[in-house]
Amino acid sequence: AAPNEHEAVPIKSIAFGLDKPTHTAIIVEGSFDAMRIGRGAVATMGTAFKAGQVRQLGKFMRRVICFDNSSEAQKAADRLAHELATYPGETLIVQIEGDDPASAPESEIIQLRNNFL
Repeated sequence: AAPNEHEAVPIKSIAFGLDKPTHTAIIVEGSFDAMRIGRGAVATMGTAFKAGQVRQLGKFMRRVICFDNSSEAQKAADRLAHELATYPGETLIVQIEGDDPASAPESEIIQLRNNFL
């Protein structure tokens, strides 16, 4: 991310990793979270997601929201799930024991992948 005047493409107009999932997308906050999970993870680049990102995420038939464990992030996960509820398919919210996917133990990431991807 960069200041608005230095962005060629506004960061909130994209969903990082959107081209990798097919049927299921694990939706996380940041690019490091998505890279930690690997293929199938998509980052909203923060909790202040935009309508365009919601539309992009709505194309997946199964959406698994795995935001950070802070109360603010969990409220954002609820808002995102509510907005995604208008799209076909299912939307789930999951929490991991670690603070966020980027810093979670490998065992949690493996379990997340095995359960949803």
